[in-house]
Amino acid sequence: MKSFTINRQLITSTMKPNKEIEETAAAEGAFVYHGVKHGYSYLSQQCTTNVLKTTFSSSSAIAKSMSCGRTKCNSIPVNVLAPYFTQKVLTEVKEAYFYSIMFDASNKGNTKFFPVCVQYFSKIGVKKGIIDLIDDADESATNIFENLMTVIKKSGFPFDGLTSIGADNTNVNMGNDHSVYTLFNNEIENLFKGNCYCHILHNGVKWVHQQLTVDIEKFLMMTYAHCSRSAKRIEELKSYYEFYEQDFHVLLKHIKIRWLSLYSSIERLLLVYKSVKNYFTDQLNKEIPKELEKHYQSEETLCVLSFLHHVLFEIQKPNLELQKKCITAIDLNRIIISLQYKLKQRLDTGLFGIHCRQILNRIPSNTSIELQASFVRFISKFLEYVDKYFSQNVAILEAIGHFGNGIENLT
Repeated sequence: MKSFTINRQLITSTMKPNKEIEETAAAEGAFVYHGVKHGYSYLSQQCTTNVLKTTFSSSSAIAKSMSCGRTKCNSIPVNVLAPYFTQKVLTEVKEAYFYSIMFDASNKGNTKFFPVCVQYFSKIGVKKGIIDLIDDADESATNIFENLMTVIKKSGFPFDGLTSIGADNTNVNMGNDHSVYTLFNNEIENLFKGNCYCHILHNGVKWVHQQLTVDIEKFLMMTYAHCSRSAKRIEELKSYYEFYEQDFHVLLKHIKIRWLSLYSSIERLLLVYKSVKNYFTDQLNKEIPKELEKHYQSEETLCVLSFLHHVLFEIQKPNLELQKKCITAIDLNRIIISLQYKLKQRLDTGLFGIHCRQILNRIPSNTSIELQASFVRFISKFLEYVDKYFSQNVAILEAIGHFGNGIENLT
């Protein structure tokens, strides 16, 4: 075989594989893969490579030969790793035949991307993989549908092997009239609608929050805003912690669009409630907003906080479980049914937590009755919201749910 070296000298002999070069290439590939997996920047990988070359220069020929600058660190995943793993996923999906498509819009600066992910059942179990990344600013249902159809055809997947689509619960994606789901469902009969139940649980809590007598979300955000913007206020707050011999804990910020921030913010506030309450009710402190002072003086606010802490704990656990990589429809059925059962128990027994019950017993009866009625409305409306989505696929979920009980229970 003829080949040319860097200095263009003709070599007429057959080139033999160089073991050291191959080992160095493998080391560079593994190093870059590790960096991409953990989200390291290419600049930091270049810096780490220089450190490795210096540290192991006398003991490792491979480390000495490694060269991973920013350009090379970018080229390896884009031109080597991504095509290889994508092709591997495509081959496995074709072997499996049946698959699910998942997609979502994501902004990177002023560019809108649509990552397209596929889920399928392989020889070792359920697997997922990204097969394409669409750059398109048009978020209409028709355009998304056409883009997904192009990806399916380009990948060579059997169209009748598509069993479900997964996306968040916007009308564009999952609406009943004109959406990506309805366009697919017109082509494939009995297509499974894969709603995002993490969104459903979060939106359910947000939607039924108006049933409560106190706007806890506004209360939490006002408390955080007052304490977080001034070093002087933080120092004053610390003195109240010291008086009650408590370790200082920073109050957590609640963000309405974050799935899991409400429960965490309430839990942290209740942990240090005595110290924080005395800070906001101190008559000598003239900077305290009157609305916050009124909330901290009211037992009603504390009662609603305790109720939410008790109920959201039961919602937080399934939300976290649903975010695991290995979740299947069988698990979804078990998780949602378990959540519904626990919340219905709260309605039947009228138990909303021990701390909440203690406060209800010591406040005026008319206020107590009003609060309990709002708690019942909160749970009832939340269950209605979840069931609105869950009931759409309840028949098939119940049918396959038996497989989660063990094979011995099927006969």
